[in-house]
Amino acid sequence: NIDNGDDENAEEAPTDQTGKGERFVGRLWPVILSASFFLRFLLFVQHLQNRPIKVSIRDGYVCSARAWTNSGQKAPPLFLEHPQANRSSDNLSKSLTWSGWWKVGLRCRQMQSDLC
Repeated sequence: NIDNGDDENAEEAPTDQTGKGERFVGRLWPVILSASFFLRFLLFVQHLQNRPIKVSIRDGYVCSARAWTNSGQKAPPLFLEHPQANRSSDNLSKSLTWSGWWKVGLRCRQMQSDLC
């Protein structure tokens, strides 16, 4: 959930590192960690295993990504978009390979079965 910033006691949102004064839209609310929340997260990661995925942290959405890059290479399994608007083309998970991504999914399945 994102706070809309109407709270008069809220701290001012930080500016980006470019010095251009771009403001973040809001701030994230704290999450109450629970077994249920963790299981939902594990299921979410497992669901993303079947195709290349793009995750926008700043805009809060997940969508399918293209299977191939513009250079004809197989697309990375996960494109985790940088939260700053001027760096949104930067992939925070660029070192993740398909074999590593499958290992993540396997570990999620193992953790889920251990918790249930």
